[in-house]
Amino acid sequence: MNKAAEKRRAFGKQLRDAATARNQSITGIFVFVLLGLFAIMSTLMVLLSAQMYRSTVSVADQTGEFRIQLSYLRSMVRGMDSTDNVRVDTWTDEESGESIPMVVFVEDYDGDEYLTQVYVYNGQLMERFTEAIYAFDPEDGETICRADSMQAAMENGLLRVRLELDGQAHDVCMALRSE
Repeated sequence: MNKAAEKRRAFGKQLRDAATARNQSITGIFVFVLLGLFAIMSTLMVLLSAQMYRSTVSVADQTGEFRIQLSYLRSMVRGMDSTDNVRVDTWTDEESGESIPMVVFVEDYDGDEYLTQVYVYNGQLMERFTEAIYAFDPEDGETICRADSMQAAMENGLLRVRLELDGQAHDVCMALRSE
C-alpha cells in the first residue's frame, strides 16, 4: 500500500505541476495582452489629445484676432469721439472699380486736418494716418491684424461695423457720445 499511495501522490504532484505550468502560461499571456491593450489605448489617447489641442488653439487664435479687431475699433472710437470727428466713408478705385469701406477719424493739429482711416485691404485690417490733403492709397496703411472684410454704417449717431474673418462675422455697435 505504501507504494500505491506513493504513486498516487506522485501522480497528483504531476497533475498539480502541469496545472501550475498552464496557469503560468495563461497568466503570462493575460499580462502580455493587458500591456498591449494599454499601449494601444495610450497611443490612441495621445493622438486624440493632440487633435483636440490643435482645434482648441485654432479657435483661440481666431477668437483672439476678433478681440483685437473689435477692441481696436472700440478704442479708436472712444479716443476720437468728439463732434464730427468720426465718420464712415468709401473709397472707390477708378481703375478696378473696387470699393473699400472705411471708418475715418478726423483730428486737427495746429490748424491742419489729419485723418486716421481704418479699412480692410488684402485680407488685413489696416490703419492709415495722414494729412487730409493727400489722396488715399490703400497700400499706405499699417497692418493691424487679419480680416477678410469690413462693412461700416453710421445712423443717427450709432456706428455699426461688421468684421469678417474665416467665414465668421462679428458686429460692433457704438453710440457716439458726441452726437
